[in-house]
Amino acid sequence: MMLVSVVVTALLVLRGIEGTPCTRVRSVDITNGVKHPNSSVTYEGVEYKVGTWYELEENGTTLVLGCPCIGRICIHRCCSQGSAYYNWSCTETNSSAINPFSPPVYNGKVKSSVVAHEQFFYLYSRPCSDSYAVDSGTPGEELYIQEVR
Repeated sequence: MMLVSVVVTALLVLRGIEGTPCTRVRSVDITNGVKHPNSSVTYEGVEYKVGTWYELEENGTTLVLGCPCIGRICIHRCCSQGSAYYNWSCTETNSSAINPFSPPVYNGKVKSSVVAHEQFFYLYSRPCSDSYAVDSGTPGEELYIQEVR
């Protein structure tokens, strides 16, 4: 009986993992995307192939959630798209430094040719209370992405 219980539990755990290819925090809502005959979904120019999106019922509504971090590097931003952390709060801006958000990328001390907004996917939904916030208006602060290999 114990062996059957362990096998059933293992199957349930594996099924749970199979059902959602990424966590909710690393998902984006692609409910309004275009679903294709091959079951991929295109949303805002990104194609989510089978296995990189899932459905989730939330508050009585079925959402389609994509996993953009499968196959690419994601970066979490505390402020919404088009906003910057300035004077200790997120502020809307049309600054070219933020739109598109594309800080320089370094590999060690060498500046890379990588164009950040073309290479990385930005997630805007993660709460950032556990992060170190750098105020864009602080003199001497420089924002860049450091590649780690």
